Amino acid sequence: MILCLIFSTIGVALVVTVDGKVDLSSARFFGNLLVMGAIICWVFYTLLNRRLSENYPCLALTAAQSTVSIILFIPLIIPEIERWPAISEISLPVFANLLFLGVFCSGFAYIFYIYATRRLGATVVSAFLNLIPVVTVVFGYLILHDTLSWMQVLGMALIMIALYHLNRLMKRAQV
Repeated sequence: MILCLIFSTIGVALVVTVDGKVDLSSARFFGNLLVMGAIICWVFYTLLNRRLSENYPCLALTAAQSTVSIILFIPLIIPEIERWPAISEISLPVFANLLFLGVFCSGFAYIFYIYATRRLGATVVSAFLNLIPVVTVVFGYLILHDTLSWMQVLGMALIMIALYHLNRLMKRAQV
C-alpha cells in the first residue's frame, strides 16, 4: 500500500512538471505549488474528518463545516463586495449555475466524501486525490488545447497504475 502511495505521489510530481523539469521560474510553477498545497491540505482535512465522522452524521458534519467556513471567509470577502454585481443584475442562468455549484459540487460532494472516508478509510480516499492533477491536465489538453509532455503522460500512467493496484489490495484485504 505504501509503495502504491509513493508511486502515485511521484506520478503527481511528474504531472505538474514543466516539460519534464521542475522550473522554479516558470509561470506554471506557482500554480503547481498551489495544486500540491491543496492536496496536502486535503489530506489533513480527510484525516480530521475520519475521526469526526465516527461521531457525527455526514450531513451534520458538512453543515457545520460549511457554516464555519462561511464565517471564516467573511473578512476575506468584505474588500471585494464593491466589485460584486447588484442582485438585480444576476441573470437566472448565472444564479442557477451558482446554486448547482453550491448544492451538488460542494454540498453533496462533501457528504459523499465524508461517507467514503468512513467506509474506505482515509488512506484510500486520500490516494484518489492524486487524480486531481490528472483531470486538470486532461481537461487542459481537451478544452484549452494545452500540450502534453511525455513526462506528464508517464506521471498520469504512474498515478493510474498505483491507484489500480491500491484498489486491488484493498479488495483483497476485505475478503
